[in-house]
Amino acid sequence: SSEFSEASTTQLMNPYTGDWDRELMEKLGIPSRLFTPIVDSGTLKGLLLPEICEDTGCNQARVYSVVSHDTGSALAAVPAAPGEKFVFISCGTWSLLGAELEKPLINEKSLKYNYTNEGGINRTTRFLKNIMGLWLMQECRNQWNKEGRNLSFADIDLHTMKAEPLVRFINPDDEIFLAPGNMPKRIADYCIRTGQTPPQTIGETSRCITESLALCYRLAIERLEEMLGYKVDTIRLVGGGVKDKFLCQFAANAIGRPVIAGPVEATAIGNIAVQLMCEDVFANLEEARAAVSRSFEITEYKPQDVEVWNAAYQRFLKIAQIQ
Repeated sequence: SSEFSEASTTQLMNPYTGDWDRELMEKLGIPSRLFTPIVDSGTLKGLLLPEICEDTGCNQARVYSVVSHDTGSALAAVPAAPGEKFVFISCGTWSLLGAELEKPLINEKSLKYNYTNEGGINRTTRFLKNIMGLWLMQECRNQWNKEGRNLSFADIDLHTMKAEPLVRFINPDDEIFLAPGNMPKRIADYCIRTGQTPPQTIGETSRCITESLALCYRLAIERLEEMLGYKVDTIRLVGGGVKDKFLCQFAANAIGRPVIAGPVEATAIGNIAVQLMCEDVFANLEEARAAVSRSFEITEYKPQDVEVWNAAYQRFLKIAQIQ
């Protein structure tokens, strides 16, 4: 069988019916017989094979399909309260930003703003946008360490702290930042091309990255709220990006609302939570999310210097040439 969240990312599943679009497959010349039935997360798949139990010493455990798309599992672990209207940001190498909806949202604006409808737990829709994430910082660190600097991310944070705030910005989603390579040079080249002073230090480069990502989140949330037709209650940030305290604080500053960060290992936690729901440890997703909230470190970042960041946002839009 094929699990719902994973199937939803193939572009061969009808988002309204939740089943394979066999008419589309026929038009594309793709044989539908290759595709197994779509099942929900939480479906019992069977028992662990006897030979695996023998090799590992495990009991013959039940095996369930979880929310097998990693962002889907991360969203299952977002410790939101029942009825809370939240934006989630699953941040690691990429940032996935969106909302959990009861049904797909497909219209001209979702096409224009490049939002996708992907499956979530309980056949919900992950209405989200892919945004560049900490890939930029990872590639910068790789380059600096190639040059013999031997920097940890904690070392980079110390440099960030010393750099002047809100001096220069990039559009993190510009295609020039997609491939691996000398990222500090590409960031400097982007700044020169857009009439800005290029960063000269590690801290100036790292601050440019995190501030630009935070401002990019604000743009994505504004567009999301425009499409949803309402203001969200909270911003929930999960994943590896939670470790970057500058990014969390800058996101709160840029958006002008608190950012609630955690847990870090959201994908693994969501995977486990679904299995525990299947085993009736949790009665439903609300109970599972409440347990996540009690069990892991959750930090709230309150916005600071909002007016300064509002002015910076207008500069960012012009530099990034975003209409």
